Amino acid sequence: SPAMSSAMTALVPCTNCGRTFAGDRVGRHEAACRGMKVRKRFNVRKQRLDALDPADKMLLQRAKKGASKAREPPPKPQSNWRQAHQEFMRICRYARRAAAQEQGPTRGARGGGRRP
Repeated sequence: SPAMSSAMTALVPCTNCGRTFAGDRVGRHEAACRGMKVRKRFNVRKQRLDALDPADKMLLQRAKKGASKAREPPPKPQSNWRQAHQEFMRICRYARRAAAQEQGPTRGARGGGRRP
Protein backbone atom coordinates (compact mmCIF):
# COMPACT_ATOMS: atom_id res chain seq x y z
CA SER A 1 0.00 0.00 0.00
CA PRO A 2 1.26 3.53 -0.76
CA ALA A 3 0.66 4.81 2.79
CA MET A 4 2.81 2.03 4.25
CA SER A 5 5.68 2.54 1.79
CA SER A 6 5.79 6.28 2.51
CA ALA A 7 5.87 5.58 6.26
CA MET A 8 8.80 3.18 5.76
CA THR A 9 10.86 5.80 3.96
CA ALA A 10 10.35 8.35 6.76
CA LEU A 11 12.27 6.29 9.35
CA VAL A 12 14.97 8.14 11.27
CA PRO A 13 17.85 6.35 13.06
CA CYS A 14 18.52 6.87 16.77
CA THR A 15 21.84 8.67 17.38
CA ASN A 16 22.66 6.38 20.30
CA CYS A 17 21.72 2.85 19.24
CA GLY A 18 21.04 3.13 15.50
CA ARG A 19 17.50 1.70 15.58
CA THR A 20 15.08 3.42 13.23
CA PHE A 21 11.84 5.10 14.23
CA ALA A 22 9.18 7.31 12.70
CA GLY A 23 10.22 10.97 12.67
CA ASP A 24 7.76 11.96 15.41
CA ARG A 25 8.78 9.05 17.70
CA VAL A 26 12.58 9.19 17.46
CA GLY A 27 12.86 12.07 19.97
CA ARG A 28 11.00 10.15 22.65
CA HIS A 29 13.14 7.06 22.04
CA GLU A 30 16.40 8.99 22.19
CA ALA A 31 15.41 10.43 25.57
CA ALA A 32 14.88 6.90 26.92
CA CYS A 33 17.91 5.52 25.09
CA ARG A 34 20.46 8.08 26.40
CA GLY A 35 20.75 6.45 29.81
CA MET A 36 21.42 3.01 28.35
CA LYS A 37 24.95 1.96 27.55
CA VAL A 38 25.66 -0.09 24.45
CA ARG A 39 26.59 -3.62 25.41
CA LYS A 40 28.94 -5.75 23.38
CA ARG A 41 27.60 -8.93 21.86
CA PHE A 42 27.48 -11.92 24.22
CA ASN A 43 29.72 -14.82 23.17
CA VAL A 44 28.14 -18.12 24.28
CA ARG A 45 30.99 -20.20 22.86
CA LYS A 46 33.59 -18.40 24.94
CA GLN A 47 31.53 -18.83 28.09
CA ARG A 48 31.12 -22.55 27.49
CA LEU A 49 34.82 -23.01 26.76
CA ASP A 50 35.73 -21.17 29.98
CA ALA A 51 33.58 -23.64 31.94
CA LEU A 52 35.50 -26.67 30.55
CA ASP A 53 38.51 -28.35 32.09
CA PRO A 54 41.86 -27.57 30.41
CA ALA A 55 42.09 -31.15 29.13
CA ASP A 56 38.68 -30.87 27.46
CA LYS A 57 39.68 -27.57 25.87
CA MET A 58 42.74 -29.22 24.38
CA LEU A 59 40.61 -32.03 22.92
CA LEU A 60 38.23 -29.51 21.35
CA GLN A 61 41.11 -27.60 19.80
CA ARG A 62 42.56 -30.81 18.33
CA ALA A 63 39.14 -31.80 16.98
CA LYS A 64 38.72 -28.36 15.43
CA LYS A 65 42.11 -28.61 13.69
CA GLY A 66 41.25 -32.06 12.35
CA ALA A 67 37.83 -30.92 11.16
CA SER A 68 39.31 -28.06 9.17
CA LYS A 69 41.16 -30.48 6.90
CA ALA A 70 39.17 -31.56 3.90
CA ARG A 71 38.18 -35.18 4.42
CA GLU A 72 36.65 -37.36 1.80
CA PRO A 73 33.46 -39.11 2.84
CA PRO A 74 33.75 -42.79 3.74
CA PRO A 75 32.96 -45.17 0.88
CA LYS A 76 29.39 -46.39 0.73
CA PRO A 77 28.94 -50.08 1.49
CA GLN A 78 28.07 -52.25 -1.48
CA SER A 79 24.33 -52.80 -1.67
CA ASN A 80 23.09 -56.18 -2.81
CA TRP A 81 19.41 -55.29 -2.92
CA ARG A 82 19.00 -56.65 -6.44
CA GLN A 83 20.32 -60.08 -5.51
CA ALA A 84 18.14 -60.13 -2.38
CA HIS A 85 15.10 -59.19 -4.48
CA GLN A 86 15.77 -61.90 -7.06
CA GLU A 87 16.21 -64.50 -4.31
CA PHE A 88 12.94 -63.40 -2.70
CA MET A 89 11.08 -63.66 -6.02
CA ARG A 90 12.54 -67.13 -6.64
CA ILE A 91 11.34 -68.31 -3.21
CA CYS A 92 7.84 -66.87 -3.83
CA ARG A 93 7.58 -68.67 -7.19
CA TYR A 94 8.73 -71.93 -5.64
CA ALA A 95 6.17 -71.61 -2.84
CA ARG A 96 3.38 -70.92 -5.35
CA ARG A 97 4.28 -74.01 -7.38
CA ALA A 98 4.40 -76.17 -4.25
CA ALA A 99 0.99 -74.90 -3.10
CA ALA A 100 -0.49 -75.54 -6.56
CA GLN A 101 0.81 -79.13 -6.59
CA GLU A 102 -0.68 -79.82 -3.17
CA GLN A 103 -4.13 -78.61 -4.28
CA GLY A 104 -4.14 -80.74 -7.37
CA PRO A 105 -5.38 -79.77 -10.83
CA THR A 106 -7.48 -76.63 -11.07
CA ARG A 107 -10.84 -76.21 -12.71
CA GLY A 108 -11.34 -73.93 -15.66
CA ALA A 109 -10.57 -73.67 -19.33
CA ARG A 110 -6.83 -73.57 -18.85
CA GLY A 111 -6.55 -76.04 -16.01
CA GLY A 112 -8.22 -78.94 -17.77
CA GLY A 113 -8.89 -80.58 -14.44
CA ARG A 114 -11.65 -82.99 -13.41
CA ARG A 115 -15.19 -81.76 -13.18
CA PRO A 116 -17.38 -82.86 -10.29
